[in-house]
Amino acid sequence: MLKGVVRVAPLARGVLAYNQPCAAKYLSTSNVLSGLDQLPSIQLTIPESRGKVEMSTAEWKYVERLLPSKTIPPHFAQPGEILPSGWVAPSAKVGDHQYFARRNNSHQLQVYVKHIRKEQR
Repeated sequence: MLKGVVRVAPLARGVLAYNQPCAAKYLSTSNVLSGLDQLPSIQLTIPESRGKVEMSTAEWKYVERLLPSKTIPPHFAQPGEILPSGWVAPSAKVGDHQYFARRNNSHQLQVYVKHIRKEQR
């Protein structure tokens, strides 16, 4: 990882080879090798015309379409109809039968699984 950052200083008889061991006093790092000196220095100022905020309600209707609805809309499927997703529309209303399995807000049957851990013998 330090191959591009670590530079080997030249010795008296020439440059030290890459894989050849050397003392720590001959190693140095350089900003030139890592490219830090080539980055431009930028000073950004925001113009006064862009610093002000404008409140507008004219386009709010387009934003409302993108927001998720707070309530789940009623389903428009016929009673007992099976949709391509596999969802089955409720076929009965409260009071039609002796029992009634109520659905939750998203029109799904409320199914709960209870895990009972058996005692280890």
